[in-house]
Amino acid sequence: MAASAESPKVNGTPRQGREPSPAVVNPALRSPFRETVSLNGTWDFCTDPELQGESAGWYLPGKVLPSARPLQVPGCWEAQGVGEPGLSSANNKLVYEPTNVKLRAAYTGAAWYKKDVAIPTHWAGRQIWLKVGGVNAQGWIWLNGTFVAHDWAYCGTWKYNVTDLVAAGGKATIAVLVRNDVASRRGESNCVRVYGGLARGVELEATPAVFIDNAFVEPLFDQQKARLYVTLRNATSAVPNKPYTLQVNVATVADRPSRAKPPRPYRWVPVQRPN
Repeated sequence: MAASAESPKVNGTPRQGREPSPAVVNPALRSPFRETVSLNGTWDFCTDPELQGESAGWYLPGKVLPSARPLQVPGCWEAQGVGEPGLSSANNKLVYEPTNVKLRAAYTGAAWYKKDVAIPTHWAGRQIWLKVGGVNAQGWIWLNGTFVAHDWAYCGTWKYNVTDLVAAGGKATIAVLVRNDVASRRGESNCVRVYGGLARGVELEATPAVFIDNAFVEPLFDQQKARLYVTLRNATSAVPNKPYTLQVNVATVADRPSRAKPPRPYRWVPVQRPN
């Protein structure tokens, strides 16, 4: 299941967001062509047990969250002391819990995250993406007062093109309404509790208009070869589509050209109880 471009409001009225695209947040390898600004760290946070934040415009730039406290992202709010001591299973209709355990802090309901970030000046003319690693149970995302997306995914990580919502050298305000009193798609990760929060990282990314959107390598060990899959993306109609040349350089992790052939792997032989 993916994040959705069409999302219900908290009161059930439909609203339209941005089209989600698969993404990698905090990748192991970085590229100078995909510069990022991490939004991990301290966010403003407040609970919203009466579900009044959206109608009160808490997502708007300049609107201060009432009784805000600092909270770390990524992470769930239970681990950071939000709520009162209680039992893990606040609503057995949402998830099967084999064991109901006592928690030092348990809050079930709606809560808001909010953060301001400066957009680098040299990002002018680039495509800017908001990348969200994961929300539980569901999240509603705004940027500079505009609704962006409803995140209700299993384990997907998604990005949204927000180029038209920000300006290089300006400020971006990201607000996320998170609820853990609604159904989650994160399966066994909720086997003790439907936890709440921005559970994985968040970042902004700048790319050229035409860029490599995805790439992965399929190793063909028996043939001592590898097959490379690359997806090129044109994010704007202002740049016409045309043939492109792809150059691939093979290197080791230490960034030295690879000359040695990899050792031929042993063939796996199944046994009665393989791991």
